[in-house]
Amino acid sequence: MFERSSRTRGVLQAVVDAPELIEARTPEPEMTTVIRARKLCKYYGAYPAVAEIDLDVEQGEVVVVIGASGSGKSTLLRCLNGLEAPTAGELDVLGITVTTDDWSRQQLRQRCGMVFQDFNLFPLLTVEKNVSIAQRLVKHRSASEAKERTLATLDRVGMLRHAAKMPSQLSGGEQQRVAIARALCTDPELLLLDEPTASVDPELTKGIMELVAEVAESDVTVVIVTHDMPFARAAADRLVFLHDGRTVESGPVDDVLLRPRHPLTQTFIERARLLHRW
Repeated sequence: MFERSSRTRGVLQAVVDAPELIEARTPEPEMTTVIRARKLCKYYGAYPAVAEIDLDVEQGEVVVVIGASGSGKSTLLRCLNGLEAPTAGELDVLGITVTTDDWSRQQLRQRCGMVFQDFNLFPLLTVEKNVSIAQRLVKHRSASEAKERTLATLDRVGMLRHAAKMPSQLSGGEQQRVAIARALCTDPELLLLDEPTASVDPELTKGIMELVAEVAESDVTVVIVTHDMPFARAAADRLVFLHDGRTVESGPVDDVLLRPRHPLTQTFIERARLLHRW
């Protein structure tokens, strides 16, 4: 017969003597790291669009990336989505090591949704078909299944009545919501948004912010690039400030916006406050 060690017997006796400690000693579940970047670089020729970025994002977080134009924000998103291959450094997204290999990046794009700053809608397809096409190609859904999901998601973003319109018949804010619906229809584990409020009026900005919060509640991880500081402050769990393609500062929203540590962050925040009066 198997004989337990004295240490094991002691633990078992402690449980018998104080069973109420079982729950108290149960460790909390560990956070799942969705994005891990170490010294991530992306060069275009000799120009470093992204240079030695370090970044960790946990499951369910809403992380907003801020910084001046040309600081590498959009290039970072394209690397996270597998649209760009890293030049150097380490990048793991959703458990996939992102390299120059096309197969790994294709696998990543099937699990990651991205909303581009210029929307990238197909001009010759209706709103409904724009939202359905990714489901047919990426998720291999039937036409009827894709249509049902499309109409439900368009209703969710307030665009159902525009389903039969062409993109040219929509405002910039309406096109943005169609692009968000298209990304959501693929059930992404990671959602990337590039300037989601750039073409949106204040009332629609509130709607997009509420939609981001709703998505995050379902454990979808969200990374947003924006110049809209009030939106960043309201939407983010954490802010990351980039300068010249490098991570300068990262932390809770109020720490970065109200108590920035790095001089570059301080200068950027002060200029943003003057421009946007927030």
